[in-house]
Amino acid sequence: MTSINKPYTKEALKADLIAGLIVAVISIPLGLAFAIASGATPIQGLITSVVAGSFVAIFGGSKFQVAGAAAALIPILAGITLKSSNGFQDVMVAGLIAGVLLVIMGWLRFGKLIEYIPYPVVLGFTSGIAISIVATQLNNIFGLVLKNAIGEKMIGATGLVQRLPSHEFFHDNMYETLKNLSHINAWSVLLACITLVAIIFGPKLPPLKRIPGALIGLIVGTTIAMTFHSLWKPSRVYLEPFHPICLLPVCRKSAWRGYSNSSAPLSR
Repeated sequence: MTSINKPYTKEALKADLIAGLIVAVISIPLGLAFAIASGATPIQGLITSVVAGSFVAIFGGSKFQVAGAAAALIPILAGITLKSSNGFQDVMVAGLIAGVLLVIMGWLRFGKLIEYIPYPVVLGFTSGIAISIVATQLNNIFGLVLKNAIGEKMIGATGLVQRLPSHEFFHDNMYETLKNLSHINAWSVLLACITLVAIIFGPKLPPLKRIPGALIGLIVGTTIAMTFHSLWKPSRVYLEPFHPICLLPVCRKSAWRGYSNSSAPLSR
């Protein structure tokens, strides 16, 4: 908490408290959303956001280190969940292996090799990930959900409205969306558009220029959803009181090849 050149002041503490509050407000719903998009449960996303953030803050090696939920890993994690017969257990195993690989690469100073990766490769990778994430979230933007024979929304065990099935490949997700376009929820599309406008143009307003766009979009979208919820009846996540149980994931010998193939992209 102190610098070599100057002590930690009250002004710095005030700035850190404000920054921490903003990060917490954004990271909690972000963790929930990324968990759902990756095939996990909302409570798993909440625990991961808190534990991982605290762990990095305590044991991080640099004040310039950035840690948080990464959207770029959603397609990889979702692919593991969809292909695996063991579900989220295999995601945790792949994550542990990726962590070990990162430690080894850091110890061997492999970070310098990043300089030799061409910029078009990095740009292509991030652009492809962005397109893949958009494809998987189109169903949420359009409000496309599973319905029973009488047209009622189907509720899953987690209390969430069951979305259309996700697929590993881009073209399969697009086909699923196009096949159900006749069931678009106009209110859901309107809410998504308003939230996007708030994210992009909110920080450009003088009174809000110091507030992150994601936080503005979160507040605007949540306020509208809670005020006019009767129009589209958004699903809610009910988190019961719980005590986290520390259990190691089950490693299956037959899946080690899949673990190794999945861990390499995670440790990028």
